[in-house]
Amino acid sequence: MSENNRKQPDNHSVPCIRGRLLQDGCLFRLQTSRDDIRAAFTKEEVRWLEQAFPLILQQMVTTAAPGSPEAQ
Repeated sequence: MSENNRKQPDNHSVPCIRGRLLQDGCLFRLQTSRDDIRAAFTKEEVRWLEQAFPLILQQMVTTAAPGSPEAQ
């Protein structure tokens, strides 16, 4: 299985991170804080997030970028 197709770890409680993707012209930033993290992450979940989060963030930026076919 390729790294991009890894399945999210199964668990009984689902940790949650809230945040906002903010755009200022051509710049994007993710606004969040530790107060927005709910529950604890296992080591397996942390590894998964470290791999998946940059891909998810890039997907959000691509979708929100002006001129992007996904944004229309």
